[in-house]
Amino acid sequence: MGRMGSLLVVIWLVIGVVAAAQRDYFSSSNADCAELGTIAVTIVAGPLNYAGVKAKRSSSAERRSCTPTTSGELCFERQAMGKGTAHGPGPFAATHRSPYTPHSIFVHGFTKARGPPKELAYDRDVRPDRLQGSRGPGHARAPLGGKVSDAYDALVIGGGPGGAATAFHLARGGARVLLCEKQSYPRDKVCGDGLTPRAVAQLDAMDLRAEYQSWSRSAGLKVHGGGHVIELPWPELTEYPSFGLARPRTDLDQLLARTAEKAGAELRETTEVVAPLVERGLVRGAVLRRDGEDPVDVRAEVVIAADGASSRFAQALGLNRDEQRPIGVAIRQYYRAERDVDPWIDSYLELRRGDDLLPGYGWVFPLADGTVNVGVGLLNTSAHFRNINYKRLLEDWVPTVGPEWGFAPADAVAKPRSAPLPMGASRHPPLYRGVLFVGDAAGLVNPFNGEGIDYAMESGQLAAETALAVLESGDRTRLAVYRSAVERRFGSYYAVGRLFVRLIGDPRFMKLATRYGLPRPTLMKLVLKLLANLYEPARGDTTDRVVRAMVRLAPSR
Repeated sequence: MGRMGSLLVVIWLVIGVVAAAQRDYFSSSNADCAELGTIAVTIVAGPLNYAGVKAKRSSSAERRSCTPTTSGELCFERQAMGKGTAHGPGPFAATHRSPYTPHSIFVHGFTKARGPPKELAYDRDVRPDRLQGSRGPGHARAPLGGKVSDAYDALVIGGGPGGAATAFHLARGGARVLLCEKQSYPRDKVCGDGLTPRAVAQLDAMDLRAEYQSWSRSAGLKVHGGGHVIELPWPELTEYPSFGLARPRTDLDQLLARTAEKAGAELRETTEVVAPLVERGLVRGAVLRRDGEDPVDVRAEVVIAADGASSRFAQALGLNRDEQRPIGVAIRQYYRAERDVDPWIDSYLELRRGDDLLPGYGWVFPLADGTVNVGVGLLNTSAHFRNINYKRLLEDWVPTVGPEWGFAPADAVAKPRSAPLPMGASRHPPLYRGVLFVGDAAGLVNPFNGEGIDYAMESGQLAAETALAVLESGDRTRLAVYRSAVERRFGSYYAVGRLFVRLIGDPRFMKLATRYGLPRPTLMKLVLKLLANLYEPARGDTTDRVVRAMVRLAPSR
């Protein structure tokens, strides 16, 4: 089983060690503990090719090949992009020195695509309903509206946290950036509104520390399940703050976009991306249409897509979600509540449909503005995933938590809204036909907890660092560094997360895990670090070392 087999052994050993350490507590339940380990082994060791765990590797001859019809995506893009940008290095490289060019960007080698070779074509891959007026393979399309805008260093599609963070870091690095948002601010997005310490660190990177001082602040996570309630403080780490935040997306997204604008990015609201501009198989810009205006071609040296879970831009290019990787659905609603200020954000692990325990959780996040964000999320590993009424699920669950927070169904201040959660790098590779895909557009939602804001902002910063290196050097092959950086940052962790999703999809495992795991503080400390991706990358205590070992054993793709 290779590395994934070793990871399975580690997971099984962790379960076994915890059971053995609690022998006195489990004295009458050793059979259940053994069953928990057995269930874990059975689920994970079954077909290991789930979620791309055991993909067939290409032969050495295939990996050496580098032609448009026989190589993987990255090899094709190296050949097509060549060594220069469309207009050469230009004035940017001569006048700017980016603060985002860490040593690793320049020394990291190019990563070859794994798996069987995938045929790639040129403009014929672009869906005709998304790209109007194409003249065929290898040709640039005539301007749709007879008008071509000035060229930009970078075009960022989507004004959510990922797009805004990308535009901010690009603009601060000296690039000329256009940030496009389909709607006008403030606008609502379906989200739990919670920000973990990782996300807070991203706000700090955008110089927003003064802005969030009045926001709802959390000391950690309060977990309810199996008849137990446990408070888990956010860990004290060297790289992240020890507190979280909560802020409605109507406020957060507008703040981030305006911050990018203040840094020098050009922001266009109510601007729809009609289609990508494709030349010789690679994206060189997009057709944009602002409300009340004619379409216009916008060209850019680097294009970043942060247009959300559905990512119409990715679909237009033929990059679809990997159906073998997990996806969730979240539904949330705001309520007026007496208890809108609390030091904890609450997670409820027992969602039920009849007698069945569902793989997901409910939440109540206080917003310190008179309201709370209440919602439930469910994974597609549930047998009920495709036939459940999510609105009814939320309606049935709300009365179980409302009394302790001081709200009732009649206190709802808005209609419930739902959205998909593409998890575990479910749209890959994140570099495709010269486009850098960021956040939900790349399926970078954390499969352990459904968190998306942080990973959108982190991948946005990685995309900005890569783009600035390309602009400075005039070498478009440096775009390949983005894929390597995303896989290095998230790949192995998400591989473990995909296994976790399989485990909790079995109701027996969920039942035993909540019953016997929650009462064990040491185990729950480890679980929090794993689920929130908050552990020391070096040194640390025993829990940090265990989490690091699990992640390092997993493949990065």
